[in-house]
Amino acid sequence: NKIASSDRKYRSIFNRSINGIFQTNVSGQFLAANQTLAIMLGWDSPEDLIENLTDISRQLYANSKDRKKLLEELQEKRIVTEFFTKFKRKDGDLIDVQLTASILDNDETGEPYIEGIIEDITQRRKTEEALRLSEEKFFKAFNNCPVSIVITLMETGEYLEVNETFLKTMGHHRSG
Repeated sequence: NKIASSDRKYRSIFNRSINGIFQTNVSGQFLAANQTLAIMLGWDSPEDLIENLTDISRQLYANSKDRKKLLEELQEKRIVTEFFTKFKRKDGDLIDVQLTASILDNDETGEPYIEGIIEDITQRRKTEEALRLSEEKFFKAFNNCPVSIVITLMETGEYLEVNETFLKTMGHHRSG
Protein backbone atom coordinates (compact mmCIF):
# COMPACT_ATOMS: atom_id res chain seq x y z
CA ASN A 1 0.00 0.00 0.00
CA LYS A 2 1.01 3.62 -0.50
CA ILE A 3 1.44 4.42 3.20
CA ALA A 4 3.82 1.50 3.75
CA SER A 5 5.76 2.43 0.60
CA SER A 6 6.02 6.05 1.71
CA ASP A 7 7.17 4.95 5.17
CA ARG A 8 9.90 2.75 3.65
CA LYS A 9 11.14 5.66 1.50
CA TYR A 10 11.24 7.98 4.50
CA ARG A 11 13.10 5.41 6.63
CA SER A 12 15.59 4.76 3.83
CA ILE A 13 16.39 8.48 3.47
CA PHE A 14 16.55 8.90 7.25
CA ASN A 15 18.83 5.91 7.83
CA ARG A 16 21.12 6.29 4.82
CA SER A 17 21.74 10.02 4.92
CA ILE A 18 25.40 11.06 4.91
CA ASN A 19 24.50 13.69 7.53
CA GLY A 20 23.11 13.27 11.01
CA ILE A 21 19.36 13.72 11.25
CA PHE A 22 17.62 14.35 14.56
CA GLN A 23 14.53 15.37 16.45
CA THR A 24 14.75 16.75 19.99
CA ASN A 25 12.36 18.30 22.41
CA VAL A 26 12.98 21.87 23.53
CA SER A 27 14.09 20.77 27.01
CA GLY A 28 17.03 18.86 25.53
CA GLN A 29 16.30 15.17 24.96
CA PHE A 30 16.63 13.35 21.67
CA LEU A 31 13.35 12.03 20.29
CA ALA A 32 14.89 10.48 17.17
CA ALA A 33 18.32 10.17 15.57
CA ASN A 34 19.70 8.32 12.58
CA GLN A 35 22.63 5.88 12.54
CA THR A 36 24.91 8.49 10.93
CA LEU A 37 24.42 10.85 13.85
CA ALA A 38 25.02 8.06 16.37
CA ILE A 39 28.31 7.12 14.70
CA MET A 40 29.33 10.78 14.31
CA LEU A 41 28.92 11.22 18.06
CA GLY A 42 30.64 7.94 18.96
CA TRP A 43 27.61 5.81 19.84
CA ASP A 44 26.89 2.31 18.54
CA SER A 45 23.27 2.98 17.67
CA PRO A 46 20.63 5.70 17.67
CA GLU A 47 18.98 3.92 20.59
CA ASP A 48 22.21 4.17 22.66
CA LEU A 49 22.51 7.86 21.81
CA ILE A 50 18.88 8.60 22.71
CA GLU A 51 19.08 6.62 25.96
CA ASN A 52 22.36 8.14 27.17
CA LEU A 53 22.19 11.77 26.03
CA THR A 54 19.42 13.08 28.24
CA ASP A 55 20.66 16.68 28.58
CA ILE A 56 21.86 17.89 25.19
CA SER A 57 23.01 21.30 26.47
CA ARG A 58 25.29 19.77 29.08
CA GLN A 59 26.29 16.47 27.48
CA LEU A 60 26.54 17.30 23.77
CA TYR A 61 27.42 20.96 23.33
CA ALA A 62 31.03 21.92 24.13
CA ASN A 63 29.57 25.25 25.21
CA SER A 64 26.02 24.98 26.58
CA LYS A 65 25.44 28.65 25.72
CA ASP A 66 25.44 27.62 22.05
CA ARG A 67 22.34 25.46 22.62
CA LYS A 68 20.64 28.43 24.29
CA LYS A 69 21.60 30.65 21.34
CA LEU A 70 20.22 28.08 18.88
CA LEU A 71 16.92 27.91 20.78
CA GLU A 72 16.65 31.72 20.83
CA GLU A 73 17.26 31.90 17.07
CA LEU A 74 14.71 29.16 16.46
CA GLN A 75 12.09 30.96 18.58
CA GLU A 76 12.71 34.12 16.58
CA LYS A 77 13.11 32.74 13.03
CA ARG A 78 11.56 29.23 13.24
CA ILE A 79 14.41 27.94 11.03
CA VAL A 80 18.17 28.32 11.43
CA THR A 81 20.77 27.50 8.78
CA GLU A 82 24.54 27.47 9.03
CA PHE A 83 24.67 27.32 12.82
CA PHE A 84 28.26 26.44 13.75
CA THR A 85 29.23 24.91 17.09
CA LYS A 86 31.33 22.20 18.70
CA PHE A 87 29.94 18.91 20.00
CA LYS A 88 31.44 16.52 22.52
CA ARG A 89 31.64 12.95 21.30
CA LYS A 90 31.11 10.00 23.63
CA ASP A 91 34.92 9.61 23.92
CA GLY A 92 35.30 13.29 24.88
CA ASP A 93 36.79 14.45 21.58
CA LEU A 94 35.37 17.67 20.15
CA ILE A 95 34.04 17.92 16.61
CA ASP A 96 33.04 20.97 14.62
CA VAL A 97 29.49 20.77 13.31
CA GLN A 98 27.12 22.79 11.18
CA LEU A 99 23.41 22.55 11.99
CA THR A 100 20.32 23.35 10.03
CA ALA A 101 17.25 23.12 12.24
CA SER A 102 13.64 24.16 12.49
CA ILE A 103 11.16 24.27 15.33
CA LEU A 104 7.78 22.69 14.74
CA ASP A 105 4.67 21.85 16.74
CA ASN A 106 3.69 18.23 17.26
CA ASP A 107 0.40 17.63 15.43
CA GLU A 108 -0.95 15.45 18.24
CA THR A 109 0.26 17.21 21.39
CA GLY A 110 0.95 20.74 20.21
CA GLU A 111 4.33 20.54 21.97
CA PRO A 112 7.21 22.18 20.10
CA TYR A 113 10.09 20.03 18.90
CA ILE A 114 13.23 20.64 16.89
CA GLU A 115 14.34 18.71 13.88
CA GLY A 116 17.30 19.12 11.65
CA ILE A 117 20.47 18.00 10.02
CA ILE A 118 24.00 17.97 11.44
CA GLU A 119 27.13 17.90 9.31
CA ASP A 120 30.53 17.08 10.79
CA ILE A 121 32.81 19.79 9.41
CA THR A 122 35.86 18.98 11.56
CA GLN A 123 38.05 17.97 8.61
CA ARG A 124 36.93 20.99 6.58
CA ARG A 125 37.86 23.30 9.47
CA LYS A 126 41.29 21.63 9.81
CA THR A 127 41.88 22.03 6.09
CA GLU A 128 40.81 25.69 6.19
CA GLU A 129 43.15 26.33 9.15
CA ALA A 130 46.07 24.60 7.40
CA LEU A 131 45.43 26.71 4.30
CA ARG A 132 45.27 29.89 6.38
CA LEU A 133 48.58 29.05 8.09
CA SER A 134 50.17 28.23 4.75
CA GLU A 135 49.04 31.53 3.27
CA GLU A 136 50.29 33.35 6.35
CA LYS A 137 53.74 31.71 6.05
CA PHE A 138 53.91 32.53 2.35
CA PHE A 139 52.94 36.15 2.96
CA LYS A 140 55.58 36.55 5.70
CA ALA A 141 58.31 34.97 3.53
CA PHE A 142 57.22 36.96 0.47
CA ASN A 143 56.90 40.28 2.26
CA ASN A 144 60.09 40.01 4.34
CA CYS A 145 62.36 38.71 1.57
CA PRO A 146 65.42 40.99 1.13
CA VAL A 147 65.10 40.66 -2.66
CA SER A 148 62.42 42.50 -4.65
CA ILE A 149 59.58 40.19 -5.64
CA VAL A 150 56.76 41.09 -8.02
CA ILE A 151 53.81 38.96 -9.07
CA THR A 152 52.31 40.08 -12.37
CA LEU A 153 49.74 39.02 -14.92
CA MET A 154 51.56 37.35 -17.83
CA GLU A 155 49.25 38.85 -20.44
CA THR A 156 49.34 42.49 -19.35
CA GLY A 157 52.25 42.81 -16.95
CA GLU A 158 49.84 44.28 -14.40
CA TYR A 159 51.18 44.04 -10.84
CA LEU A 160 49.11 41.71 -8.65
CA GLU A 161 51.38 41.85 -5.62
CA VAL A 162 54.75 43.31 -4.68
CA ASN A 163 56.81 42.85 -1.55
CA GLU A 164 58.08 45.52 0.85
CA THR A 165 61.62 45.38 -0.55
CA PHE A 166 60.31 46.25 -4.02
CA LEU A 167 58.28 49.14 -2.62
CA LYS A 168 61.30 50.56 -0.74
CA THR A 169 63.54 50.15 -3.80
CA MET A 170 61.01 52.01 -5.94
CA GLY A 171 60.41 54.67 -3.27
CA HIS A 172 56.76 53.78 -2.66
CA HIS A 173 54.61 52.93 0.35
CA ARG A 174 51.83 50.41 0.63
CA SER A 175 48.55 52.30 0.82
CA GLY A 176 45.21 51.13 2.24
